[in-house]
Amino acid sequence: MIKKLQKKSINANAIIFSFTLFVGLAILLIISQLYFDIKPLIKSDSDIFKKQTVAISKQVSAFKSVGKSEIGFEQDEIEEIRNQDFVKSIAEFKTANFEISAYTESDLIPDFYTLLFLESIPNDYLDVEPEEWTWSEGEEFLPIVVPGFYLTLYNFGFAQSQGLPVISENMLSQFDFKIRIKGQSKVEEFDSRIVGFSNKINSILVPEEFMNWANAKYGSNQNPKPTRLLLEFNDPSDERILQFFNDNNYDISAQDLQLNKVMFYFKSASAFVFFIGLVITVLSVSLIVLSLFLIFYKNKEEIINLSLLGYTNKQISVFYNVIVSVITFVSIIAAFFVSLYVRSIYVANFETFVGYDKPDFSVLFPLSITFSIILLLLNNFIIFRRIKKITEPRN
Repeated sequence: MIKKLQKKSINANAIIFSFTLFVGLAILLIISQLYFDIKPLIKSDSDIFKKQTVAISKQVSAFKSVGKSEIGFEQDEIEEIRNQDFVKSIAEFKTANFEISAYTESDLIPDFYTLLFLESIPNDYLDVEPEEWTWSEGEEFLPIVVPGFYLTLYNFGFAQSQGLPVISENMLSQFDFKIRIKGQSKVEEFDSRIVGFSNKINSILVPEEFMNWANAKYGSNQNPKPTRLLLEFNDPSDERILQFFNDNNYDISAQDLQLNKVMFYFKSASAFVFFIGLVITVLSVSLIVLSLFLIFYKNKEEIINLSLLGYTNKQISVFYNVIVSVITFVSIIAAFFVSLYVRSIYVANFETFVGYDKPDFSVLFPLSITFSIILLLLNNFIIFRRIKKITEPRN
C-alpha cells in the first residue's frame, strides 16, 4: 500500500534534473582523467615538455651597468635561492678570469684567430657525456663543449648566405685548434677540440677541474662572484618560480621555463573546467533534492498518515531513496561511458607525440565509485532528515 501511495506523488522533474547531473559528472570525470593522462606527455623526453635546468642571471639595465664590470650574485642571494621549496639543486657557473684566445695552424682554415670566453659547470648538469670530457693538471689537451645551436646558426644562417659548405657535428669534432690563456704575466697553450654539443647550456664549457686550476694560476680575481646560476627544480611547473624571479629581478629565458608556462595554463584551464563541472553537479543534486522537497510538501498529509499507520521514517524514506539512487546510478554510469569514449579519442591524438606512454591505470572507475558513494549517502541522509522533520510532531 505504501508504494502505491508514494508512486502517485512522483513527478518527472527529478528525472529531468538527472540529465544535468549526468553533464556535471561527465565534466568532472573527463577533466580528472585528462589531467592524469597528460602527465606522461609533460614528463616525457620531448623537448617542449622536458624537465629542465635553467640558467639565471641578474637583469642588466642602463643604471645597473654604468661604472660596473660585473653584476654577480652575493652569497646571501645564492642561499636565499637555494632555500626556496621549488629549488632541487643549484650550481654556479665558473667563469675564466684570464685572457683566452683560440687560433689554428691548419691549412684548411688559415689565419683563424678569435678571443673566447670559457665557463664550467659541475658534470652532473651536463646533458652530454663525451668520453674525452676529462682533464687533470699537466695534460696538454683541453676538451670543449659548445651549444648545439651555434652549429645550427652557422649551417642555416651564415654558411648559406656566404656560400660556405655546411658542417656536421662529426666534421666539426675532427677540427683541431689551439687555446692560449694569458694572465699574471704568464702564457700557456693547449691543444683543443670540440668534443660535444649541448642542447641545454648556452655557453662554451671546459671541465671544471681545468677552470679551477687556470683561475688559481692565471686569474686576476681569485674570488669572483658568479654571474650566472644553474637551477634544477623539483617541479618546473610550479607557478611560484616565475613569481620569485620577477620579484627579485632575476633574468631567465622565456624558453627555459616553457614547461612552467604550459603547465600553469593547463592547470588553470583544468581547474576552471573542473569548477564548472562541480558547480553543475552541485546544482543538479540541489535541484533533485528540491524537487523531492516539493513532493514532500505537496504530500505532507499523506506522509503524516503513513506515519500514523505505524510506518517508520526509514520505511517511508526507502521508496524515495530508491528513486534518487536509481537516478544517481544511471547518471554516473552514463557519465562513465561517455568519459571512457572521450578518453579513447584524445589518447589516440596524444599517442602521436614522441615519448607518450598511455597510463595503464584509469581514474574513471574509482572516481565514479567515489562520486556514487558520496551522492548516495548525502541524498539518503537529506531525505531521511526531511521525512523525520515532517513526521516528528506527530510522533
